[in-house]
Amino acid sequence: MRKHSFIFLLSFFSLFISGQVNLVPNPSFENVSMCPSALTQISLAAPWFQAGTGTPDLFAACSTNTDVGVPVNLLGNQAPNTGDKYSGIELTGGDYREYIEIPLTNSLIAGTKYFVSFYASMDDTMAYTSSSIGAYFSTGSLSVSHYSPIPVVPQIQNAANNYFDQITWKKVKGSFYSSGGESYLTIGNFNSTANTNSMIVNTNTMVYNPCCAFVYIDDVCVTTDSLYSETWTSIETQELNKSKFIKLSPNPASNKLFIQRGNYINNLNITIYDLNMKLLLEVVNFKQNELDISSLPLGVYIIKIWNKDFLDKKLIIKSQ
Repeated sequence: MRKHSFIFLLSFFSLFISGQVNLVPNPSFENVSMCPSALTQISLAAPWFQAGTGTPDLFAACSTNTDVGVPVNLLGNQAPNTGDKYSGIELTGGDYREYIEIPLTNSLIAGTKYFVSFYASMDDTMAYTSSSIGAYFSTGSLSVSHYSPIPVVPQIQNAANNYFDQITWKKVKGSFYSSGGESYLTIGNFNSTANTNSMIVNTNTMVYNPCCAFVYIDDVCVTTDSLYSETWTSIETQELNKSKFIKLSPNPASNKLFIQRGNYINNLNITIYDLNMKLLLEVVNFKQNELDISSLPLGVYIIKIWNKDFLDKKLIIKSQ
């Protein structure tokens, strides 16, 4: 009986960890083959590429061309949601559209619920903003040989009243059940021009371009874990933060859990929950390397470890 229970716990552990995976590689555009030197260079943040002949942009702090710099660039002044890079797409300019597309790390599984999110912020130069943006999942590449709206219905559609502004990063999120086999994600405005939601925010057309609506994009996530989708940030996967990591041992553990922290991880907060998300243990400003879990009954628990710029969640098993 004990052996069967242990096998069950290991199976549950594996399912939990797999659920916490972001299926979007390079989700915050941080990994680049070289710094962008001009507009239209989204392919430098491979495996992202443009779907269609509309030309999305990549912006990066490392660029020596201020047109594609961060935070200041040709289209405005916007700090990234995380990291020091982001992409940008034109949502509407008549029938002109720009789309970014990426192959997922794994194909989606039929009947499985997926949680999707990304962040968007309006640029500073256009007269219009828009709320028409969505995420479409396809079994093959959606790339087309035109720049017109791609006539598909995205599984994830931004709320019609969730207009983007020039100050904040607004989260676009939703969930759907996979039909099975979807292996590509495309982000953009799939609505026709007549059905595109737009609103004028800058009436001075001598200063602001009245043609279009443009947004920056950052931190794209696709996962089967709803909690992970809500709390995930690209800090967990950025090349800039490879020195930041948490390792727990042993696991399973009996009374003591040893926490190995990476460089620069200080002032940690730790919370432990049961599988119903009931809080069982909380430690604020944890500075040690050893956590006492002797008060926990035998079982499986969720441990959350974080500070102001770092977040990690893991499963731990309390054993005899």
